[in-house]
Amino acid sequence: MILYYLLFIWFVYALSKDFKHTLFVYLPIRIALHQGIILWPANPTVMFDSAACLFVIFNYFFVQKGKTSSVKFPFAFPLILFACSEFLSSFFASTSGNGMNFLQNIVVGILFLYVVWNNINSTEDLKLVIKGYTIMFSLAIGLSLFEQVTHFNPIIALETALLPASAPLGLIWPSSQVRFGGLFRAQAFMSISITYGAYCLMFFLFYFFLTNKYPIYSFYKKTKNKIFTLGLALGAFLSGSKSPILALMIGFIPMLRVRWFFNLKIILPLIVVLGLSLPMMTGMYDDIHDAMTAENTWDYQGGSSLAMREMQLNVSLTEFNKSPIIGNGTKYLAHAMDYYGAELLGAESIWFGLLIEKGMIGIVAFIVILTYPLFMRRLKYKKVYLALAMGWLAINTMTTIPGLGNTFYYTLIMLLYKAQLFNEKDAISKRKV
Repeated sequence: MILYYLLFIWFVYALSKDFKHTLFVYLPIRIALHQGIILWPANPTVMFDSAACLFVIFNYFFVQKGKTSSVKFPFAFPLILFACSEFLSSFFASTSGNGMNFLQNIVVGILFLYVVWNNINSTEDLKLVIKGYTIMFSLAIGLSLFEQVTHFNPIIALETALLPASAPLGLIWPSSQVRFGGLFRAQAFMSISITYGAYCLMFFLFYFFLTNKYPIYSFYKKTKNKIFTLGLALGAFLSGSKSPILALMIGFIPMLRVRWFFNLKIILPLIVVLGLSLPMMTGMYDDIHDAMTAENTWDYQGGSSLAMREMQLNVSLTEFNKSPIIGNGTKYLAHAMDYYGAELLGAESIWFGLLIEKGMIGIVAFIVILTYPLFMRRLKYKKVYLALAMGWLAINTMTTIPGLGNTFYYTLIMLLYKAQLFNEKDAISKRKV
């Protein structure tokens, strides 16, 4: 953990010297700062990212004096609703000791997004942020390819070794499983394979649209950019998890165009890719079939089956009925897992967690957070926001994603909206000239 302390001290120093540049560099690095990278192990566990975001917010409001963007923060309503849900579930439900969880959720989930919005004020700012994400995801894809060859991840091995013995269990899940006819479940910098797949699928949907509509934000040029974009989709497959792969397919539907099916430059490479991936796709189909048809939870060993999800839903509804409005509390799910054991397991869908912990208010808050951008009049190109919403809904419905919350979803939405605003501003300037 000493290494993390040194990195944190360096981060705070850099923030004090050049707040804006440090923020823009840190924002993409956050994808690698999962819940297993901690500054304090227990009672309560303090994550590196939560502490760093807290320092960003403190510096912004008290040193930078809260300088605002020329365009008012447009996502206040859904995020305040989320904050209200978190507040009620943290302090008025049956569980106690949720103050730190509430602080971390509000700091990371709302205030940090507000700071990011108010500091990206030019095309160059946005270019720097996109450049950072492109570099981070390029490294992640390269690391996941290395994992396929070696079945070893040196970054995760180091992070696991740095965890103190007093840290809670389950912060990092080092991958060792091979699925779908020989595909190693890569996890890159993330705490678990499924989170790596979820990051790749969401950034693929974002980046595919962004660089086609606004090529100015492409860090790589032409062919390299196409390879990188395909690499993001490949990352979802290399995670070896069904949910990110299926969510990628679902999320991409709004961006499909009929003319693509008659374009040989698209169809021929697609046929080649499908041919090469046929053994893996066959293995995945068999796996999905087994999961859907298993009559008992113990009949399928490849993850969660339909029978298991039905059992988890029944348990979730039972717990939901105990406190249907505000839920049973932020930490209640862990108690429920201990009590029900195999009947609940990991409660592998966001809906189970919402039913048990957050109640109806939490469910409504999630739906509003998910769909709010689709109803904003100022946002153009609703197909990309629909794609992101469908991808996010699909992955969260099919599984839980450790270490990846609504913050990343809204970060992508904010970056797209900023690109639109800067493009409109440039168009107005050109007309004046």
